[in-house]
Amino acid sequence: MDESVAHISGFGREVRAFEAAVRPVAAAGEAPLVPSCPGWTVTDLIAHLGAVHRYVLRLLRERVQEEPDPADLDFLGLPAEREGWPVSFEQTPTLGPVPGSLVDWFAEGALALEAEFRKSDPRDPVWTWAPEHTAGFWMRIQ
Repeated sequence: MDESVAHISGFGREVRAFEAAVRPVAAAGEAPLVPSCPGWTVTDLIAHLGAVHRYVLRLLRERVQEEPDPADLDFLGLPAEREGWPVSFEQTPTLGPVPGSLVDWFAEGALALEAEFRKSDPRDPVWTWAPEHTAGFWMRIQ
């Protein structure tokens, strides 16, 4: 199996497993803390992963060659109604129930990134923070 196909399949499998794990939490009340992410709740983790997926999606779709402006957050596609969502992606923990709309946003972004991975050639040049500047880099680390 082509290495990139294996990475993309693994990404799809893992994001669907993550979504399946957090959906019941969204219906259960207070967001639990994430032991492997000290000071973060499940809400914070969902928001972080969703933002990373949409960041990579933007890089691939636009074939970005230079580091994007960190102040430009339009690519996140945030809905107008975000009650219970993290106020910022740096301020944790976000207490309260996990918003179902946040889980939906995460799932939509993950699905879009998986589809973009499938359309991309791993050799496509794209900005990364590492010495390797290819779509394949993002396929491997996601």
